[in-house]
Amino acid sequence: MSQPPLHPDEALYDGGPPPAELPGCEHYAGNEKLMRKALKLQHLPGSPRFDLTCDLDDGAPRGGELHHARMVAELLASEENRLRRAGVRIHDLRSPFWQQDVEVVLSGAGAQVAYITLPRAEKLEQVQALD
Repeated sequence: MSQPPLHPDEALYDGGPPPAELPGCEHYAGNEKLMRKALKLQHLPGSPRFDLTCDLDDGAPRGGELHHARMVAELLASEENRLRRAGVRIHDLRSPFWQQDVEVVLSGAGAQVAYITLPRAEKLEQVQALD
């Protein structure tokens, strides 16, 4: 006699709490206009759930890296990010700007930053450098 199929929560989590809900899509935006538009779209009724990644690596204009990081920090700390489903993609660790990105964004937006994406990490040591 066959048993009824298990619900994924029963099979995968064995009664413990399921992990945080993850959206099926992550949207990257590198400029302020597109970041603001994406934050507005997150709130539309019936809109699919997605996270927004504010790109500091490819999004920052050359010479404007600090200004760009400050703008992103202000945006993520604002009411526009009320779902708190937005993070940042910092500069590559080989860039002189990656530490500045982390410091500016976390000091300006702190807990409102959902995640930090590290581009082009090739070794565990590179990821551990963020500690």
